[in-house]
Amino acid sequence: MKPTEKQIKVIDTVLSIIETWKNTNDINSPTHTVDIHDFLYADLESEDIIHSAITDELEDSLCNLLYTIQMI
Repeated sequence: MKPTEKQIKVIDTVLSIIETWKNTNDINSPTHTVDIHDFLYADLESEDIIHSAITDELEDSLCNLLYTIQMI
């Protein structure tokens, strides 16, 4: 089954967040964790694409991924 439009929007937002990490001049900056929350809210939650519980779950997952990358 192909992804839905909402799933595609979530994937695009996640890719955008990860792209900022790739292009940063400081991968260890605490700003990245704040940005995760801000991007998810602005792009997805405020547009009624996902609910706050899903936003929280995505935020936790992305923060864990960021922390793992930072440890490399």
